[in-house]
Amino acid sequence: MKKYLVTLILLLPLLTTLSACVPTKPNQTSPIYSESKKYILTVPMVKEKRDNYTHWWKVAISDSDKNLLYKDEVGFPARFNVYWCWDENDRVWLHNSDNGKVYYFENVGGKWLKKYWGAGGVNESGATFSEPEKLRRKD
Repeated sequence: MKKYLVTLILLLPLLTTLSACVPTKPNQTSPIYSESKKYILTVPMVKEKRDNYTHWWKVAISDSDKNLLYKDEVGFPARFNVYWCWDENDRVWLHNSDNGKVYYFENVGGKWLKKYWGAGGVNESGATFSEPEKLRRKD
């Protein structure tokens, strides 16, 4: 037993160093600042048993002083991946890999709103803007 404990203690610094070298997925970095640096996006995975799922991705947007401005109460099932990014107009974009749907979150008159944009790269919302190309980058 002592031999295994010593081995574990000796390997711990190596394992810690290696885990720090694992890159994060480009569109799954959290927290991430908006392009203007006014807002901070976090997308934590939250444990919540609902609709046959046990974990959910939940979008939260704060100001640069870390005051919570918006929290998505519905979320997205964490069984599937979601990818997110900011655009140059301080909109958050989220791509749900489960069904290919794209949502955006924007500040309208001081209130953050979650809106459906479309799926499969097709704008179904009537919005005059497109999803950012960088949203689908997963490498």
